[in-house]
Amino acid sequence: EHLPKAMGRAPRTDRHGGEVYVYRRAGQPCFLCGTEVLTTELAGRNLFWCPVCQP
Repeated sequence: EHLPKAMGRAPRTDRHGGEVYVYRRAGQPCFLCGTEVLTTELAGRNLFWCPVCQP
């Protein structure tokens, strides 16, 4: 139900391939709930999450 075709959006195309819900999508809406995806640094790495779906 969350594939691009079912959601009426273009598939994600980048060097990582595949579908991701939040990775590298900071500031964009979550595909599931529409809340803005947040980002921060944790242990020297970038962390992305939806504050509603991944509290």
